[in-house]
Amino acid sequence: MKKTIIMLIALLITLTPLTVTATPGKLKKATIIYCNNQKYGQHGKYNHWHKATAKNYATGPVLRVPCGLDTMTITKTSQSKKSITITYKRIKNISGYKIYKSTGGKYKQIAKTTSRIYTDKKVKKGEKPAVQTSQNNSDLYLQANELMAQRKFADVIQVLKQVQPPTLRSLTAMAACYNELGQPDVAIQYYKEADKSSPENTQILYSIGYLYFTQNDTVSAKKYVDLALKADPENANAKELNKYLTQQESNVAMNQAIAFMNNNNYSEAKKTLEKIVKENPSDFQAYYYLGHIGYATQKYEEATRNFSLAIQYNPEYALSYYSIGLAFDKLREFHHSLPAYEQFLKMETDDNKYTQYAKTRIATIRAKK
Repeated sequence: MKKTIIMLIALLITLTPLTVTATPGKLKKATIIYCNNQKYGQHGKYNHWHKATAKNYATGPVLRVPCGLDTMTITKTSQSKKSITITYKRIKNISGYKIYKSTGGKYKQIAKTTSRIYTDKKVKKGEKPAVQTSQNNSDLYLQANELMAQRKFADVIQVLKQVQPPTLRSLTAMAACYNELGQPDVAIQYYKEADKSSPENTQILYSIGYLYFTQNDTVSAKKYVDLALKADPENANAKELNKYLTQQESNVAMNQAIAFMNNNNYSEAKKTLEKIVKENPSDFQAYYYLGHIGYATQKYEEATRNFSLAIQYNPEYALSYYSIGLAFDKLREFHHSLPAYEQFLKMETDDNKYTQYAKTRIATIRAKK
């Protein structure tokens, strides 16, 4: 099921920051920085998606774009001795562009503009505006989608490696393919490259966390799941994985606390259990064992408080009633211990040393009335 989720991520992210290429210099059409006056990825439930326009992309459920991204159409280019000017159609629902330039592989932001015309006035001798629009990459994307549907993952990778410079879409799609080919380590690296261009994309962060989880690297998995939830607290996949990772961490800590208790190291056991409670305030087992530590160290009021919390968070655990009965006995609060023993016997029907003792205590308390 989780692999399917990662595949969907790769298929849905079909558009990325678009590019305009000048040879030997390169102008990169800016990542769109605003949508409805808010940063991309920070508005709308689940970072909502928009359908790609039929004018530039084939229609269908697979071809969708993250909110705030759309196609870019170059309408004109011109060059003087000292400048290159590009003109493009205004994109709907945005209020700004960032312009990047690269002459050696790495892009550097050179401008921020709201205009649909940009002039680079720092052109070196020999630079040409041989413009290539995003349509060139669109053909590769469509070919990749067809191969993806046929599960020809190695072929998809070869096609998408032709997209230069790499885009958010190509990187996430190749990551999903490498995972399907049994190379999660490589998939993680591609997702991390994608994360650099879209650092608040909660689905990419979740995918990295999940892949680390499949590799049994729970520390790294938790790190990226936490980042995903920070970007979108309502991400259902991240919430589910975070719940599992938290429980896994709790189980390890619980076993450590029990080991401390078995060695009569109650101070360390208590510290460990209190840490569990801090991270998961409804963990009844932690309260149950804290109750036993209170009982063992003769802090009976503290014991009853913790046993009460254990019952509150899990009223179906019979031994909590038995244990709180013992603690109330030590406080000589028999009017509380009696109903606790009675409730225990209603839930525990087997004949064992606990039920036998509870029956004895009930008879003794009643005889004293």
